[in-house]
Amino acid sequence: MLKIRPYLKREEKISAPAKQLMDGLLGLLRFDPAAFAAFELFDRETQGLIKDCKAVAIQGTTLFVRVPSAVHRHELMYSKKRILDRIQQSLGSKAITDIQFELEDKHKGSSL
Repeated sequence: MLKIRPYLKREEKISAPAKQLMDGLLGLLRFDPAAFAAFELFDRETQGLIKDCKAVAIQGTTLFVRVPSAVHRHELMYSKKRILDRIQQSLGSKAITDIQFELEDKHKGSSL
């Protein structure tokens, strides 16, 4: 038995299948499994193409990718349409409509 709302009385318990509870919780969190599959799809599509680039975030329908250098970003820009098409084809939807490439901050955390 799982309590979801803190204002329920102690004796009131919610009884539902685990899948239904998880789907409800993920819905409340606005978690879209298809969109997050884009991380794995991106890694699969760029495997061997660029080393050390990582899909790090999704905002709306944009996938954000961190790349180690401007050269890598430039190279990925040429492959962007192909990568995006393959992600959309695999997801079967328009969950991801754009990819933004950001340079990795190598000085993060260093004291100057």
